[in-house]
Amino acid sequence: MKKTISRKKKKEFEIVLRVEDNFYEEFNHEKVSRELIQYLIENVNPFEKEQIKIVIENRLHKEECIPMIREGIKEEYEKCLHIKKYNNKVQFCYCLVGLVMLFFSFYVMHDSIFKEIFLIGGWVLIWDTIEIEMFSDSDNRKRQKILRKLYYSKIVEEEGTSK
Repeated sequence: MKKTISRKKKKEFEIVLRVEDNFYEEFNHEKVSRELIQYLIENVNPFEKEQIKIVIENRLHKEECIPMIREGIKEEYEKCLHIKKYNNKVQFCYCLVGLVMLFFSFYVMHDSIFKEIFLIGGWVLIWDTIEIEMFSDSDNRKRQKILRKLYYSKIVEEEGTSK
C-alpha cells in the first residue's frame, strides 16, 4: 500500500509599494486602494486549500501598511454581507409577490387576459428569485470565502531599498 503525503500549497503575493498613490484610495488617504484589494481577490482560488502569504516590499517606509490592508479586506467582506442581506430581502419580496400573482391567476381570474399576465408575471418573479440565488449569491459567497482567506493570511512587511 502506497502512502501519500499531502502538502499544503503556499501561494505568495509580492506587493511592491513605491508610490503612495498606488497604496492609498484616490480621494481618501486613510483607506487602502480598492485596486490593491481587488488584485488580491482576483489572484486567490477559493477552491484550493492553499496557504496565502502576502509579502509587502515597503519602499514608502510607512508603518500602517499591514493594518490598512487588513482593514480594507474587512470592509470588503462587510460589503459582501450587506449585499447578501439585500439579495435575501429582494428574493423574499420577489417570491412572495410571485406566489400572490400565481394565486390570483389560478383562483381569482377566469378566462381573461389578466389571468395570463398574472401567470407569466408570477413565474418571472419566481425565476428571478432562483436566478439571484444561483448566480449573484453564489458569486458573493465565493468572494466572501476569498476575503476570509485573505484576512487570515500571513502578511509580512519587508523594508525596500529606495530606487
